[in-house]
Amino acid sequence: VKLTTAFPKCLTGVYMALCTQHALLCHHLHCIGKAPSLHCPHCLGMNETVSHLLLDCPFYHHEYHALVVALS
Repeated sequence: VKLTTAFPKCLTGVYMALCTQHALLCHHLHCIGKAPSLHCPHCLGMNETVSHLLLDCPFYHHEYHALVVALS
């Protein structure tokens, strides 16, 4: 958690949610009874997990590419 000491509080919460798989995505929301399906609304048959959102979902490909360029 030392990594997050320099983060603003709002980013720390998002970072921790992503790391613990408790982000507000369909997979987690379905597990806690807050979403009717665990599937990605943009991809047929794929679970909307953190890894799917960050790496695989074509709907967010532009944002993924921008992140890769920014971190390079």
